[in-house]
Amino acid sequence: MDVLLAEEPVPRGRLVLVLKPGQLVGRLAIGAAVLVAMGILAAVSRIGFDHGQVYGLVQLFDLDNEANLPAAYSGALLAATAGALWLVATWKHQFEGDPARRVRVLSFLLVIMAFDEIAQLHELLSKPVRGALDLGGALYFAWVVVYAAVALVLVAIYLPSLVRLAPGTRTRVIVAISLYVVGALGLELVGAAVVDAGNRDGRTYAALTTIEEALEFAGVLLLLHTILTSLQRIAGSARVDSATTPRRSFAYPSGRPTGR
Repeated sequence: MDVLLAEEPVPRGRLVLVLKPGQLVGRLAIGAAVLVAMGILAAVSRIGFDHGQVYGLVQLFDLDNEANLPAAYSGALLAATAGALWLVATWKHQFEGDPARRVRVLSFLLVIMAFDEIAQLHELLSKPVRGALDLGGALYFAWVVVYAAVALVLVAIYLPSLVRLAPGTRTRVIVAISLYVVGALGLELVGAAVVDAGNRDGRTYAALTTIEEALEFAGVLLLLHTILTSLQRIAGSARVDSATTPRRSFAYPSGRPTGR
Protein backbone atom coordinates (compact mmCIF):
# COMPACT_ATOMS: atom_id res chain seq x y z
CA MET A 1 0.00 0.00 0.00
CA ASP A 2 1.42 3.39 -1.04
CA VAL A 3 0.85 6.93 0.17
CA LEU A 4 -0.14 9.42 -2.55
CA LEU A 5 -0.40 13.19 -2.29
CA ALA A 6 -3.59 15.12 -2.90
CA GLU A 7 -2.56 17.00 -6.04
CA GLU A 8 -1.48 13.84 -7.86
CA PRO A 9 -3.95 12.76 -10.56
CA VAL A 10 -5.81 9.57 -9.80
CA PRO A 11 -4.92 6.92 -12.39
CA ARG A 12 -7.90 5.25 -14.00
CA GLY A 13 -8.83 1.92 -12.48
CA ARG A 14 -7.05 2.65 -9.20
CA LEU A 15 -8.89 2.78 -5.88
CA VAL A 16 -7.84 5.79 -3.81
CA LEU A 17 -9.08 6.80 -0.34
CA VAL A 18 -8.82 10.54 0.38
CA LEU A 19 -8.51 11.26 4.11
CA LYS A 20 -10.24 14.33 5.55
CA PRO A 21 -9.34 14.36 9.27
CA GLY A 22 -11.91 16.85 10.53
CA GLN A 23 -14.81 15.30 8.68
CA LEU A 24 -13.80 11.73 9.47
CA VAL A 25 -13.14 12.22 13.18
CA GLY A 26 -16.22 14.41 13.53
CA ARG A 27 -18.44 11.62 12.27
CA LEU A 28 -16.68 9.08 14.47
CA ALA A 29 -17.22 11.40 17.46
CA ILE A 30 -20.96 11.51 16.72
CA GLY A 31 -20.99 7.70 16.76
CA ALA A 32 -19.18 7.67 20.10
CA ALA A 33 -21.58 10.23 21.56
CA VAL A 34 -24.58 8.15 20.46
CA LEU A 35 -23.12 5.05 22.10
CA VAL A 36 -22.45 6.90 25.36
CA ALA A 37 -26.02 8.23 25.32
CA MET A 38 -27.39 4.73 24.70
CA GLY A 39 -25.18 3.44 27.50
CA ILE A 40 -26.69 6.00 29.88
CA LEU A 41 -30.19 4.91 28.87
CA ALA A 42 -29.21 1.28 29.42
CA ALA A 43 -27.95 2.11 32.91
CA VAL A 44 -31.14 4.03 33.72
CA SER A 45 -33.21 1.06 32.55
CA ARG A 46 -31.17 -1.41 34.58
CA ILE A 47 -30.74 0.59 37.79
CA GLY A 48 -33.64 3.03 37.81
CA PHE A 49 -36.40 0.76 36.50
CA ASP A 50 -34.96 -2.68 37.25
CA HIS A 51 -35.18 -3.72 33.60
CA GLY A 52 -31.91 -5.46 32.83
CA GLN A 53 -32.88 -6.99 29.51
CA VAL A 54 -35.30 -5.00 27.30
CA TYR A 55 -34.95 -7.47 24.42
CA GLY A 56 -31.19 -7.62 24.95
CA LEU A 57 -30.69 -3.90 24.33
CA VAL A 58 -29.36 -3.19 27.83
CA GLN A 59 -26.51 -5.68 27.42
CA LEU A 60 -25.94 -4.52 23.85
CA PHE A 61 -25.24 -0.92 24.96
CA ASP A 62 -23.96 -1.48 28.52
CA LEU A 63 -20.75 0.54 28.80
CA ASP A 64 -19.34 -1.90 31.35
CA ASN A 65 -20.06 -4.99 29.30
CA GLU A 66 -17.87 -6.92 26.87
CA ALA A 67 -18.46 -8.11 23.31
CA ASN A 68 -21.12 -5.46 22.67
CA LEU A 69 -21.42 -2.33 20.52
CA PRO A 70 -19.48 0.15 22.73
CA ALA A 71 -16.60 -2.34 23.15
CA ALA A 72 -16.53 -3.08 19.41
CA TYR A 73 -16.62 0.63 18.54
CA SER A 74 -13.82 1.40 20.97
CA GLY A 75 -11.75 -1.39 19.47
CA ALA A 76 -12.47 -0.11 15.96
CA LEU A 77 -11.28 3.39 16.92
CA LEU A 78 -8.04 1.97 18.29
CA ALA A 79 -7.59 -0.07 15.11
CA ALA A 80 -8.21 3.04 12.99
CA THR A 81 -5.59 4.92 15.01
CA ALA A 82 -3.18 2.04 14.46
CA GLY A 83 -3.86 2.29 10.74
CA ALA A 84 -3.19 6.04 10.79
CA LEU A 85 0.16 5.46 12.51
CA TRP A 86 1.04 2.80 9.94
CA LEU A 87 0.22 5.34 7.23
CA VAL A 88 2.63 7.79 8.85
CA ALA A 89 5.33 5.11 8.95
CA THR A 90 4.69 4.28 5.29
CA TRP A 91 4.99 7.94 4.28
CA LYS A 92 8.23 8.36 6.23
CA HIS A 93 9.65 5.22 4.62
CA GLN A 94 8.70 6.26 1.09
CA PHE A 95 9.71 9.90 1.17
CA GLU A 96 12.31 10.16 3.94
CA GLY A 97 13.93 6.72 3.79
CA ASP A 98 13.13 6.27 7.48
CA PRO A 99 11.91 2.74 8.34
CA ALA A 100 10.04 4.28 11.31
CA ARG A 101 10.26 1.07 13.30
CA ARG A 102 9.08 2.67 16.54
CA VAL A 103 6.01 4.04 14.80
CA ARG A 104 5.23 0.62 13.38
CA VAL A 105 5.70 -1.01 16.79
CA LEU A 106 3.33 1.53 18.32
CA SER A 107 0.83 0.78 15.57
CA PHE A 108 1.09 -2.93 16.36
CA LEU A 109 0.55 -2.24 20.07
CA LEU A 110 -2.62 -0.30 19.26
CA VAL A 111 -3.89 -3.28 17.29
CA ILE A 112 -3.32 -5.44 20.37
CA MET A 113 -5.17 -2.85 22.48
CA ALA A 114 -8.04 -2.91 19.99
CA PHE A 115 -8.34 -6.69 20.24
CA ASP A 116 -8.09 -6.50 24.03
CA GLU A 117 -10.79 -3.83 24.17
CA ILE A 118 -13.20 -6.01 22.22
CA ALA A 119 -12.42 -9.31 23.96
CA GLN A 120 -11.68 -7.77 27.41
CA LEU A 121 -8.65 -10.05 27.77
CA HIS A 122 -7.14 -7.81 30.46
CA GLU A 123 -9.92 -8.89 32.81
CA LEU A 124 -8.37 -12.37 32.86
CA LEU A 125 -5.35 -10.92 34.69
CA SER A 126 -7.28 -9.50 37.63
CA LYS A 127 -7.98 -12.69 39.58
CA PRO A 128 -4.47 -14.24 39.45
CA VAL A 129 -2.68 -10.93 40.08
CA ARG A 130 -5.10 -10.00 42.88
CA GLY A 131 -4.56 -13.37 44.51
CA ALA A 132 -0.80 -13.35 44.10
CA LEU A 133 -0.38 -9.83 45.52
CA ASP A 134 -3.33 -9.92 47.94
CA LEU A 135 -4.84 -6.76 46.47
CA GLY A 136 -8.14 -5.09 47.13
CA GLY A 137 -9.80 -1.69 47.28
CA ALA A 138 -8.67 0.53 44.42
CA LEU A 139 -6.54 -2.36 43.11
CA TYR A 140 -9.37 -4.87 43.13
CA PHE A 141 -9.21 -4.83 39.33
CA ALA A 142 -5.60 -5.93 39.56
CA TRP A 143 -4.94 -5.88 35.83
CA VAL A 144 -4.25 -2.14 36.20
CA VAL A 145 -0.99 -3.01 38.00
CA VAL A 146 0.32 -4.89 34.97
CA TYR A 147 -0.92 -2.35 32.44
CA ALA A 148 0.40 0.60 34.44
CA ALA A 149 3.85 -1.00 34.47
CA VAL A 150 3.68 -1.51 30.69
CA ALA A 151 2.55 2.09 30.25
CA LEU A 152 5.52 3.38 32.24
CA VAL A 153 7.91 1.36 30.08
CA LEU A 154 6.34 2.77 26.92
CA VAL A 155 6.59 6.30 28.29
CA ALA A 156 10.31 5.79 28.92
CA ILE A 157 10.82 4.43 25.39
CA TYR A 158 8.76 7.00 23.49
CA LEU A 159 9.41 10.13 25.58
CA PRO A 160 12.36 11.27 23.40
CA SER A 161 10.18 10.96 20.29
CA LEU A 162 7.38 12.87 21.99
CA VAL A 163 9.71 15.70 22.95
CA ARG A 164 10.83 16.07 19.32
CA LEU A 165 7.29 16.64 18.05
CA ALA A 166 6.12 20.12 17.07
CA PRO A 167 4.77 21.99 20.13
CA GLY A 168 1.13 21.96 19.02
CA THR A 169 1.23 18.31 18.04
CA ARG A 170 3.03 17.37 21.26
CA THR A 171 0.40 19.14 23.36
CA ARG A 172 -2.48 17.38 21.60
CA VAL A 173 -0.79 13.98 21.93
CA ILE A 174 -0.22 14.55 25.66
CA VAL A 175 -3.83 15.64 26.16
CA ALA A 176 -5.11 12.63 24.17
CA ILE A 177 -2.99 10.16 26.14
CA SER A 178 -3.94 11.82 29.43
CA LEU A 179 -7.66 11.56 28.64
CA TYR A 180 -7.31 7.90 27.78
CA VAL A 181 -5.17 7.02 30.79
CA VAL A 182 -7.39 8.91 33.24
CA GLY A 183 -10.36 7.00 31.88
CA ALA A 184 -8.83 3.55 31.40
CA LEU A 185 -6.66 3.46 34.53
CA GLY A 186 -7.58 6.36 36.80
CA LEU A 187 -11.34 5.88 36.93
CA GLU A 188 -10.84 2.12 36.86
CA LEU A 189 -9.11 2.47 40.23
CA VAL A 190 -12.04 4.42 41.64
CA GLY A 191 -14.51 1.96 40.19
CA ALA A 192 -12.56 -0.96 41.63
CA ALA A 193 -12.89 0.50 45.12
CA VAL A 194 -16.65 0.86 44.60
CA VAL A 195 -16.95 -2.75 43.41
CA ASP A 196 -14.81 -4.07 46.26
CA ALA A 197 -17.21 -2.32 48.63
CA GLY A 198 -20.08 -4.30 47.09
CA ASN A 199 -21.70 -1.50 45.08
CA ARG A 200 -21.19 -2.69 41.50
CA ASP A 201 -24.89 -2.41 40.67
CA GLY A 202 -25.29 1.10 42.02
CA ARG A 203 -25.54 4.50 40.40
CA THR A 204 -22.03 5.55 41.40
CA TYR A 205 -20.37 2.72 39.53
CA ALA A 206 -22.61 3.27 36.49
CA ALA A 207 -21.65 6.96 36.45
CA LEU A 208 -17.95 6.08 36.73
CA THR A 209 -18.08 3.62 33.83
CA THR A 210 -19.92 6.18 31.69
CA ILE A 211 -17.32 8.87 32.32
CA GLU A 212 -14.54 6.31 31.84
CA GLU A 213 -15.77 5.25 28.40
CA ALA A 214 -16.40 8.86 27.36
CA LEU A 215 -12.83 9.81 28.28
CA GLU A 216 -11.44 6.81 26.41
CA PHE A 217 -13.44 7.71 23.32
CA ALA A 218 -12.31 11.34 23.54
CA GLY A 219 -8.65 10.39 23.97
CA VAL A 220 -8.56 8.02 21.01
CA LEU A 221 -10.48 10.41 18.75
CA LEU A 222 -8.17 13.30 19.60
CA LEU A 223 -5.11 11.11 18.95
CA LEU A 224 -6.51 9.93 15.62
CA HIS A 225 -7.26 13.50 14.56
CA THR A 226 -3.80 14.63 15.62
CA ILE A 227 -2.07 11.88 13.64
CA LEU A 228 -4.08 12.53 10.48
CA THR A 229 -3.73 16.33 10.62
CA SER A 230 0.01 15.99 11.23
CA LEU A 231 0.33 13.74 8.20
CA GLN A 232 -1.75 16.18 6.19
CA ARG A 233 0.50 19.04 7.23
CA ILE A 234 3.80 17.37 6.34
CA ALA A 235 2.58 15.73 3.15
CA GLY A 236 0.05 18.25 1.88
CA SER A 237 -2.73 15.66 2.09
CA ALA A 238 -2.82 11.91 2.29
CA ARG A 239 -4.42 9.25 0.17
CA VAL A 240 -4.20 5.53 0.57
CA ASP A 241 -3.62 3.73 -2.72
CA SER A 242 -4.34 0.01 -2.95
CA ALA A 243 -2.14 -0.45 -6.01
CA THR A 244 1.57 -1.15 -5.95
CA THR A 245 3.38 1.69 -7.71
CA PRO A 246 7.14 2.32 -8.12
CA ARG A 247 8.36 5.07 -5.83
CA ARG A 248 9.74 7.11 -8.73
CA SER A 249 6.18 7.91 -9.81
CA PHE A 250 5.50 9.95 -6.66
CA ALA A 251 5.95 13.71 -6.61
CA TYR A 252 5.43 16.41 -4.02
CA PRO A 253 2.74 18.95 -4.91
CA SER A 254 4.92 22.00 -4.32
CA GLY A 255 8.48 20.82 -3.87
CA ARG A 256 9.98 18.64 -1.18
CA PRO A 257 8.80 19.56 2.32
CA THR A 258 11.37 21.43 4.35
CA GLY A 259 10.06 20.77 7.83
CA ARG A 260 8.15 18.30 9.96
